[in-house]
Amino acid sequence: MVTISVDTTTTVDMEQARAILDFLLGDDQGRDDSAGVAKTPLPGGGTHGGALEPPGQGVTPAEYARALVSVWPQLGPSGQRLLRVAAEFAPDDTFTFERLAERLNMPAKSVKAVHRNLSRGLGVRDIPVSKVMPATWDGRQNYSLPREIRDAILGL
Repeated sequence: MVTISVDTTTTVDMEQARAILDFLLGDDQGRDDSAGVAKTPLPGGGTHGGALEPPGQGVTPAEYARALVSVWPQLGPSGQRLLRVAAEFAPDDTFTFERLAERLNMPAKSVKAVHRNLSRGLGVRDIPVSKVMPATWDGRQNYSLPREIRDAILGL
């Protein structure tokens, strides 16, 4: 027996669940392996189903900001809310999950869960959450938003 937990409020989770079930049942009906996941827009146009950051090439925060904006509607309300609240911190300010939790009015463990889901949602689109919301360690995780990411989120 297999138990699968799915967040039915996000399209990505539903599409991934369907792909898993189709695979398990042997019923892929010729669907694309990406399970409907949008291709990541590349700087200068075009799309890429592989890594956004090819070996030997760096992707700038501005390029990650444009990619984030393009997938924003697919992130779901919880992920969007987390990023919007993170963007409200002062530029170059760092924050912890506990500080986010206070502003979001939810337990820190719920913020961690939203962050994990956001990481998965961005990851399938080849946008590492570590580039959108990088962290530093001083005995605890301190997150920040690059200025370009912050400005893009506040502009939505």
